[in-house]
Amino acid sequence: MFEKDNAPPKARLKIIPVLVIASFIIIQILAIFLLLRYFQFIEITVSSWLVVSLAFAVCIVNTDEDSNIRISWVLLALVFPVFGVLLYIFLHLLPGRRAVSRLIERRKEIAKPYNLQNEEVLNHLGQLDIRKKQTADYLYNLGFPVFSNTDVKYYELGEHLFEDLFKDLEKAEDYIFIEFFIVSPGQILDRVIEIFTKKVKEGVRVKFLYDGTNAFFLPKSVIKRLQESGVECKVYSPVNGFLTTVHNNRDHRKILVIDNKVAYTGGVNLADEYANIYERFGHWLDTGVRLEGEAVKSMTLMVIELWN
Repeated sequence: MFEKDNAPPKARLKIIPVLVIASFIIIQILAIFLLLRYFQFIEITVSSWLVVSLAFAVCIVNTDEDSNIRISWVLLALVFPVFGVLLYIFLHLLPGRRAVSRLIERRKEIAKPYNLQNEEVLNHLGQLDIRKKQTADYLYNLGFPVFSNTDVKYYELGEHLFEDLFKDLEKAEDYIFIEFFIVSPGQILDRVIEIFTKKVKEGVRVKFLYDGTNAFFLPKSVIKRLQESGVECKVYSPVNGFLTTVHNNRDHRKILVIDNKVAYTGGVNLADEYANIYERFGHWLDTGVRLEGEAVKSMTLMVIELWN
């Protein structure tokens, strides 16, 4: 379907956030150098580091973060106490991160009345498997109900997913909502833009939401091309030179919704390597699913929550 291309995408670097992290590393190295230079203070310094690391570990263990994340922070602080503590403060205590989290939670609350759980579906699931019902209850508490009357198609490879995705895009009549973490120039994106341009001319609304980290790889000319074709584009959490923890809040989702009837999601991004057109790390294996039916409504609301 597509020609092989071995040319890697060009990357652009935002220098200030990189300098901030680099400065933490330099401070840690300097602390070790001074410790070795003035060896007579090693006992006091090591004891101080140990106290700080243990106090930090106690604070981390008592947070409500995922256990794997807590363990990672504790290990980092124990091995590199200066760097670990400074990095944690930077990512958690500076303005930005909490504000974004509160905003997302408010949007979920607004969308919840439109995405209620069908109790009959839930009870039927409980009759089939009580453990699956318990999992469904947990998911609904997070804002994700379970659905019936939905056909699911599984794709083992990205190239198979894109074949069906392009066909479904051609059938769009009302709107296309698209939300992706990675958007990279290439044959896949060119084909998507070609279809979008055609569908906009037919009166189809196209909303394109992409993560801010694409500023490193995605030329501005691509976004300009989309906008000129009539596609509404919005960037989630733009990356800039300001010192803020918003940069640590990223949108890793990959969702495409067509007319609230068909949806795609999974691990496949809009980039040639996911269709093995460009083999960046050898043959790329990533999976995806196609949904058709009632469950698509939930995917539609997920995109709208971040778009608004």
